[in-house]
Amino acid sequence: MKNYNVIKNPGPAEAQTVLGLSYYHGWGVPQNEEEGLRWLRKAVAQGCEEAITLLAELEPDWAELAYLAYQDAKQGDIEAQLLLADCYFFGIGVPQDESEAFKWFLLAALQGDVMGLCNVAACYGNGCGVKQDYEIAITLYRQLIEEEELPAAQSNLGLCYFAGQGVEQNFSEAARWFTLAAEQGHPNAEFFLGECYLFGLGVPQDAEIAVELYYLAAMQGHSEAQFRFAECLFNGWGIPQDKEEGAMWFHLVAERDDEEAMRITGVMKGGDCNTDKLSLSTGQGWNRLTCVESSPGSSGRSLLRFQGA
Repeated sequence: MKNYNVIKNPGPAEAQTVLGLSYYHGWGVPQNEEEGLRWLRKAVAQGCEEAITLLAELEPDWAELAYLAYQDAKQGDIEAQLLLADCYFFGIGVPQDESEAFKWFLLAALQGDVMGLCNVAACYGNGCGVKQDYEIAITLYRQLIEEEELPAAQSNLGLCYFAGQGVEQNFSEAARWFTLAAEQGHPNAEFFLGECYLFGLGVPQDAEIAVELYYLAAMQGHSEAQFRFAECLFNGWGIPQDKEEGAMWFHLVAERDDEEAMRITGVMKGGDCNTDKLSLSTGQGWNRLTCVESSPGSSGRSLLRFQGA
């Protein structure tokens, strides 16, 4: 595979997730399950989807966690406010309520928390818990970029240009913002920059670079990148064809109840794994893209949804 100018560093939430798992399982550090859960909660407070999925499996009682987070959140604890907002957004431990999630993101943002502000912007961009307003979302993203160089804001601004939401569609500008965020290890930016390279949108078409980017995002738990990486392996796009490894990645995504991945793995089980290549067009691909999962362990399916910090 080719080398390219993307720094392969995980973001802070991903690092917290790895640290949490290390403590929980005793990988390279003395085993301490509570310390592991504490680091996973920190990653969840930043909206890390992989941490949300893991914590949903490991946390003994999400309802109790949400209640304890509420007690601290109402006292102004920012980390608790962000955690509680995620609980409401995903409906874990409490009934799903996007308006309530937006409220707690906003309360954290009003205390100067950049992750809270980025999630407020994402809520405006998606119309989650508040009336959709691209102008407000873009203004907040630009503020976060100017003041903090926040990769989630860079990635989401790239999505605005990619889809022409609130700005004139401009794939070159989208790729520029995705690159800046991908350099900081942001998985959603890595995925969409991969799309730019795979289809030649705003950058020279280069399937090898696309595969590298999909792999980086896939290793951070990005389900759409995992799916696309599986397609590349299965079809030999930008990487030597390896249907067995491609099938493994399809199975990984299918475990999250991804309907398309389950359909493909079903065909494989029927003995068709070594027949025709899978077909793909940009339209088919983007109609199934998402950046925010609807619940732990399952994939949402809405077009070009913005991602929180």
